[in-house]
Order: sequence, then C-alpha cells, then structure tokens
Amino acid sequence: MNMESKLSSNIWKITLSNIFYRFGLIGAIYILFFRFLGYNYLHIGLYEGITSITIVISDLFTGVIADRNGRKFSLILSNVSFLIMAVLLGISNWIYSGYWSILIISGVLNGLEFSFRSGAESALLYDTMIQLQREKDYLQVSGRINAFSIISNVIGMVVGGFLFEIIPSLPYWIWSGCILVSSFILFTVRDPIIQNSEKKSSFWQDVRFGVKYIFQSKALLWLVLFFLYSDVFAESYWDIFSQDHLKHLGATASEIGIIFAVIGVVCAIVSYFMDKIEKRVGQKWMLYLIIGIQVILLLSIAWVTQWYILAVILIFFNVNRNFTWILSDTYRNKLIPSEHRASILSAASFLNNGLFGGGAIIFFVGWLIDRIETSILFTIIAILVLIINGSLLLVWNNRIQNAQRLV
Repeated sequence: MNMESKLSSNIWKITLSNIFYRFGLIGAIYILFFRFLGYNYLHIGLYEGITSITIVISDLFTGVIADRNGRKFSLILSNVSFLIMAVLLGISNWIYSGYWSILIISGVLNGLEFSFRSGAESALLYDTMIQLQREKDYLQVSGRINAFSIISNVIGMVVGGFLFEIIPSLPYWIWSGCILVSSFILFTVRDPIIQNSEKKSSFWQDVRFGVKYIFQSKALLWLVLFFLYSDVFAESYWDIFSQDHLKHLGATASEIGIIFAVIGVVCAIVSYFMDKIEKRVGQKWMLYLIIGIQVILLLSIAWVTQWYILAVILIFFNVNRNFTWILSDTYRNKLIPSEHRASILSAASFLNNGLFGGGAIIFFVGWLIDRIETSILFTIIAILVLIINGSLLLVWNNRIQNAQRLV
C-alpha cells in the first residue's frame, strides 16, 4: 500500500477528531464560570495573559517538536493539556474556588494546548493535501472542516448553557470525555512523510530557523503582522468580555448559549463556502473588507444598548473573524516549506504573542475593561484597528501584491 492510499483517510479522521475536540460545551459559559468562581475581569485578563506568556515561551519549541517527532504526536500532547485543564476546572468549584493557583495552572495548560496545536494542526492537513496532490483544494477542505467543527461547537454551546444553569461544572466533565474520544481518533491518523534536506541541523538551529525565515520573507512577515492586528483586539473582546456583555444587557446563560449557537451556524455556512467567496471577491479586496467590517462592528459593540441587537452584531463579528483565521492559515501555508512548516507557523505564533505584542494587548484590554466605560474603550479600539491595519494596507501595499503573486 503506497503512502497516498495510507493518507486517504486522514481528511475524514482529522474532521471527526476536530468535531469531538471542538464540541463547545464551555464555549458560551467559560467566562461566566470564571465569574461564578469569584474572579473579576482583571483575573480573567490575567488568565489570558498567562496563556499568552506560555505560548511565547513554548511555541518555538513545540513547532520544532512537531516537525521532528510528527504532527500527530504534537496534537495528542495538545489534547492531553486540554484534558488536564478541563478536569482541573471541573473540580475547582468544590476544592479550589477563587484561588489564583487555578488561574495560573489553567493558563499554562491552555497555552500549551495552543502551542502544541498551533503549527501542527495546519501542517498535518496541508502536507496531507500536498501528498494527495490536492494542494489547490486546501482552502475548500479546511473551510469545510471548520464548518463541521463549528456545527459541533454550536450543539455543545446550546447544551453547555443549559447544563451550566443546572450544575456549573458539569460542562467541563462531559467535555473531558469528548477530548478523550478525539485523542483516540488522532492515534489512527498517519503523519505524511516529509522529505527533509540532506544537511542535518540541531534542535536549536531549527528553533532559530523559524523566526529567521519569517523576517527574511517580506510577504510572510507582512501577512503575520496584518492578520495579528486584524484579530487581536477582536479576540480581546471575545475572550474577556463578550459573554458578560450580553449578560449585562439582559441575556441569560441559556439565551447566551442559543446566541452562540446561532453565531456558530452562520459561521459554519460561510466557512463551507469560503473558497468560493474568496475567489469571487479577490485576495486583495478580502483584506480591505476584513478591516472595514471590523471597525464598523467594534463601533457598534461600543454603543449598543440591547442584548438582542448585540447578538446580531456578534454574528457578523464572528463571521469576519472566521474569514481572518482561515485566510491567514491558507495564505501563510503557501509561503512555507513542508519540512519546516510547523516550526515556522509556531514561530509566527511566538512573534504574535511576544515581540509583536499580542499577549500584552489582551492583558491590557482586560485591565482597561475594569476601568474605562465600555463605549469609550471600544471606540478607541476601533480607531486603533483602523489606524494600524489601514497603515499596513496603504503603506505596505506592495507587500499585498507580492503576497498575491505567491499565494
């Protein structure tokens, strides 16, 4: 049996593993759960900050580990990190409620989950597509995998919202079981065989190579910067304040679960047709559209006063973020060699959360939410997004053209 035949089942196995892994029981309630445990927004911002610091410290190494030891191995380690965190939070209500140690440990585990997955997940699928001679279908396949994952997430969020109102920790226990199932499926996935260069390099040389490659490739560096600042402010709002924002405006936990489910359904539909939308609009105009829509949505979030209107805004908000994630993944992968794919993708994550300030931004936004009127804060954030990404689009327009020729 040749390698192509062995890899033919990878796509559906990766899809099925993602469906269980992304089952979103805690997606609509994890901020509410932290609040239930007695943490404030600064604490939640600290949790996100610790997650980012862990990513900064570990991302370079986990990418190299994935390239050297297999992307499947790295994904399984990611699952294990998430499983331990789920169990820890599941028992925290009974034993450790309100302790800072829970936030610190959970942040570290969340960061390790992200680091082990950040380069490996995309690299595993992309190199599978290359060896199946279906590289041109990557945007279509990744968009559809994302769509099925979102549908799973939607179902989980609806169930999780209701379970939270019965027993707040119950979603975490059921979610642990889903992670275990995902891990068993991952064990059956095959790693593509990567043809490494004849010159052997040390672990530390591979670590440095990932960062150097990004800075040497002007188009790739531009894409990393653009997509970071396209999403980091939106991520700060979504991860720290979105659920409580809905609650402050009058939505219940079960209603928030339904809202998140509707958001997920719409995002799944859009993801499924992502490749067709991108071809129709064009790469360059997609980038302009992402920024223009995000600025308008952040301004709307700043001044909305009814939860049902905010719910509608958040639908478009997440559709726009979905475009950002999938296009970023596709465009960057086309600029990266297979043998170092996970290392370079992890190096990009390392730079995003460290040198380029992503982790600090998330922590700072959490700190500001406790101190500044929401309408003022998110108006300022909308202006920052316009200035930063507008400058990248206008001043570095030649980078867009270079990127287009390469992707």
